[in-house]
Amino acid sequence: VHNLPIRSCPLQVQEAVFSVEETRELDRILQLSYNPMSLNIFDENDKNFLWNLRFRIVFRPELLPAFVMAVTWSDTDKVQTMYDLLDIWTIPMPTQALQLLDRRFIDPKVRAFAVHCLEILKDNDLSLYMLQLCQQLKFETHVDSALSRFLLRRALYNQRLIGHIFFWTLHSELYNNDCKKRFTILLQIYLLNCGKHRIELGQQMFVMKRFEKVAERVCEGDSKAARLEILKVQLREIILPDEFQLPLSPHIKVSGINVDKCRVMESKKKPLWLTLINADPSGSEYVVMLKVGDDLRQDALILQLLRVMNDIWSKEGLDMQMQVYACISTGFE
Repeated sequence: VHNLPIRSCPLQVQEAVFSVEETRELDRILQLSYNPMSLNIFDENDKNFLWNLRFRIVFRPELLPAFVMAVTWSDTDKVQTMYDLLDIWTIPMPTQALQLLDRRFIDPKVRAFAVHCLEILKDNDLSLYMLQLCQQLKFETHVDSALSRFLLRRALYNQRLIGHIFFWTLHSELYNNDCKKRFTILLQIYLLNCGKHRIELGQQMFVMKRFEKVAERVCEGDSKAARLEILKVQLREIILPDEFQLPLSPHIKVSGINVDKCRVMESKKKPLWLTLINADPSGSEYVVMLKVGDDLRQDALILQLLRVMNDIWSKEGLDMQMQVYACISTGFE
C-alpha cells in the first residue's frame, strides 16, 4: 500500500529550463495551489499550461499538487500519464506532500504517494503534524487506506508518543457522526494491538471522567467562594488510582492532588486550576488547567502552529525563547 511500484516509464523527461514568462506563470500557479478553493479558481488555461509542461516540471516537487489538480479525471489516458509521472517526479518534502492529503485530492494512488513521502519523518517531527493527519482520515474513500495503515503502524511502533496522540485525537472526535464509525474501527484496531498501553489509556479515561464531573459540579456554585468550596470538597472525595497518567502527556505520572493549591479560574467557562503531586518524590508538582464546555481543538491548533514555527526557527539556528505549553482535546468540548 505504501511503496508504489516503480514501472519502466517510457516518458521522456525534458531538461527543466523555463523562460521568464513561464517561470512567472508557474510561480503564480504555485501560489494559487495553496488556496483551499484552488479547484474552483483554476481555469482551463492554467490546467492546459501545466499539462503542456508536464515533462519539464517533474523536477519541481512543489508543483505536484497543482499538476494533479490540472488532470482531467474523465480522460483515462491523462490519468495514466499522471500515474506514470509520479514514478519519476522528484520526491516532495514531507511538508509539501501533506498538501496532497487534503480533501481536494481523493485519488487513492495520489494519496498513497503522499503517504510514501511521509515515511522519512522521524517520530518527533511526525508528532507535529498528527493533528492534521488524523483529520485527513475523514477524507479517505475507505477505512483501510495507505494513510490509516501508516498512522496505525507508527502509533504501534511508538505508543508513548505517536500512539498517545493518535488515540486521543481520534477519541476526541467520536461525538461526530460523520466520522464516528471510521474512528471507532481504527481505535479498536489500535487497542487490540497496543498491549499494556491499553491499560494506561483506560486509566486516563477514568481520571478524566472524574475530573469532568468535578468541573460540572463547580459550575453550580453561584459565587466565587461557593465554587471554590465545591471544588475542594469534590476533590477530597474523588477516588483515583494510586498512580496515573494524564492525557496531556504520557510522561507525566501523578500520585494525587494537592487540594489546597487548586482553585477555580473566573473566566467564562470556569476552568479548574489543578495542582497535582508528582509520582516521583524528588520531582516538582504539576500544574494543569482543565476546561469543560469549550472547544479545545482551537487552542490545540494555535499551539501546534507555534510549535511548528519554533521547530523551523530551531533548525535555522534561531532560539526565540518560546515556551509552548501542551494542550489536548479529549472529547466534545
